[in-house]
Amino acid sequence: MSAPRPTAPAQRTSTISTSADSGKRSPRWRGPLAAVVGGILAAVLGTSLHNHVVYAGETGLPVGALLAVVFSCAVALLVGLWRRNAVLSAVTGAVTYLVLGLFSLDLLNEAPLIVTGASAEEQPPVVTAGLLWLFGQAVATIAAVLICARVLGRDRNAGRPPVAGP
Repeated sequence: MSAPRPTAPAQRTSTISTSADSGKRSPRWRGPLAAVVGGILAAVLGTSLHNHVVYAGETGLPVGALLAVVFSCAVALLVGLWRRNAVLSAVTGAVTYLVLGLFSLDLLNEAPLIVTGASAEEQPPVVTAGLLWLFGQAVATIAAVLICARVLGRDRNAGRPPVAGP
């Protein structure tokens, strides 16, 4: 009897099929749609969160507004990295800021959803929270675009092939 012949090592085959493997590209409308939906969701959920004020003694701390700004930045960053396009991060932030602008107007109610001023001599913490949420959103958008561009640029520079989205 002869010894068994050595065989070539088994090749691993991937069972996961991506759109890049099959040659199909995902529809182009998914990115802009995600940016608009993400911007609206960030604005609505952030506005409901921004008014939470924590009191340390008699000083009101706008913790909800800070969390809303961080959440908005995360949503814009998620959309940009998902579609591998920093411009979509900017679109998400712009849509959020547009909706916040509408929320700060008193179009439907006697009082706006985002209070940015009061007639009192000393401004209540709600006003500080509203201003932080409104103007912090612009900073969050810029931060999301810069982070997204840096991460995507690092991937390109490392020679990694771009991963196609679903």
